Amino acid sequence: MVRPRTTPLRLSALVPCLVLMAPGAAFAQSSASSPTLPSDPRTPGTLDKAYESLVGDGTDLQVVEPRVEEPRPEDPPPPPPDTLGEWRLSARPFIEQLGRVDLAEVGTVDVRRAGLDFIARRPGERQRELSLEFDFESATYEFGDAGGLVPASFVPVEDVLWSRVGAGWRGPQDRRWSWTAGLGVSAAAEQDAALEESLMFGGFAQTRYRVDDDFATVVGLMARTGLEDDDLLIPVLGVDWRIDDRTKLETLGPSLRLERELDQGSSIFSNLAYRNREYRLDGKGPLPGGSFTDEELRLVAGLDWHPGLEEWGPLQSSSAQLYFGTTLWREVSFHSDSEQVSKTSVDPAWILGVSVRLRF
Repeated sequence: MVRPRTTPLRLSALVPCLVLMAPGAAFAQSSASSPTLPSDPRTPGTLDKAYESLVGDGTDLQVVEPRVEEPRPEDPPPPPPDTLGEWRLSARPFIEQLGRVDLAEVGTVDVRRAGLDFIARRPGERQRELSLEFDFESATYEFGDAGGLVPASFVPVEDVLWSRVGAGWRGPQDRRWSWTAGLGVSAAAEQDAALEESLMFGGFAQTRYRVDDDFATVVGLMARTGLEDDDLLIPVLGVDWRIDDRTKLETLGPSLRLERELDQGSSIFSNLAYRNREYRLDGKGPLPGGSFTDEELRLVAGLDWHPGLEEWGPLQSSSAQLYFGTTLWREVSFHSDSEQVSKTSVDPAWILGVSVRLRF
């Protein structure tokens, strides 16, 4: 029996068939731009030529340079760290102007102030701190046609001086409670008034309860003796609230401050505060030995600017402050022999002030 002769099937003969049977082969044959593969896939460089015909040889590729980020502005250098047991000093000269406004009864008034606040503080262990303070302020009151305040006088008071020395302490009680307390003595009078009759004594105590890392409550009491007016007693009830990473609301005695941090260590702020000033009158004026009281509720906003000047050395953390605002409520009064002579309300006045904080 003669068997039929068979021809072995070569793999090279199947490759063109597999290519034609591959998905999309019909579309590839009908496309004018489709690459033409060599008839024999065993030809050297077949796959390389096919790849180049599909994606090109790379000569038309664009080289994209890596993106260069603009440098971030450098933050100002941090203040020198507190050293336990070493005193740190700061001084703040300032000037302030209150605009001329009408009195409710008769006349007008405006005020110019200038002064210096000086603080020395000594940090201790466990966030305890001792502070010593000296404050000085000179004020000029310009009354116009204010004949109804003090009998037989259209200018009841002009230049007055105020100074204060005090000491304070603060520190934690435990993880949640902390305390702040202080005592001080001040002298406030016209230039020729007797010093011993111009002294006032005061103090404050305040406790802080930390609810969490961002919120705390504050409760305290401030007191000060009067000259001819009543003694002053001010309860303090407020919060210390870190609203977000840059915004905080805090109670500072009889004031509430909202602050928003900016870049470079600067900040913008608004401040609602109660102020009470009483001065001893000299023995030569229309109300000999009496007293003059000026109290107000004010709202101001401003900018606290930190230039971050490294070449200033120890002064590199110093700052300048510009603020403006208005009085929301204000009264002035005169007393003699512990009796009220007159009292009148004052129209709202604009406020403009500048100060510089120098830290050593």
